[in-house]
Amino acid sequence: MECTKEPFDLQLIELKGRIKEHDQIEPFSDILDDNFLTGFLRGKKGDVDKTVKCLEHYIQMRTVKYKNFTKTFRPSTVKLLDQGALQMMKHHDPLGRVVLLVQITIAAALFMMDEGIRHYFATGNEFVTIVDCAGACLAQARTMTLRNIFLMVDMFTKNVPSRPKAIHFIHFHSDVEHLHDHIPSRILPYSLKGELSLEDAIDLNTIPRIKSSDEFYERLSSQLDNTTRHGDKSRSASSRRRS
Repeated sequence: MECTKEPFDLQLIELKGRIKEHDQIEPFSDILDDNFLTGFLRGKKGDVDKTVKCLEHYIQMRTVKYKNFTKTFRPSTVKLLDQGALQMMKHHDPLGRVVLLVQITIAAALFMMDEGIRHYFATGNEFVTIVDCAGACLAQARTMTLRNIFLMVDMFTKNVPSRPKAIHFIHFHSDVEHLHDHIPSRILPYSLKGELSLEDAIDLNTIPRIKSSDEFYERLSSQLDNTTRHGDKSRSASSRRRS
């Protein structure tokens, strides 16, 4: 279920003006479309100052700290997306929070979060994640090193406008019945001993939208290269002037 999009027209105009004057974000301004910016505004309840700060973190994470992810991965080539490794639930939990069903993966989760910003996370909304370890293979489990765990926390807390409120592990530390103490069976699929078919529980439009979004990441990567080259030229020119 996509979120009800509150009007943030005035805040969006102000935000775009702030971005034009922001050294770090402005080079990427043509890539950050209105839906994406409005998603950040929703998550920050229309507070432009907090939205700018969150966008700073987003650009920093995607183009500096973890730029290899941006340059390497594309939604259309991440096979785990086709294997149900990440799913967006159609229905919110009793507290109105978006529910994600995921397996152990990093790159695919990054794309899912961007899609959530555009279409799912409501104003100031927190989201809940169900991590299904039943289908996790040994290769996936090996990726869950301490470094990668810190990486995921870093990437999915500092630069996402909505906050991860709870993570439930199933077929691992807790069983499915325990999950029902937190997320009602009436919104879960049969595979989690819920009451809905997969089609009624999962938003099947999410993955096709993600897989068609390569252009966003291509442009982000391209602008990253341009910004790096311009930065190198500026540093070189500055060095020559000093000498």
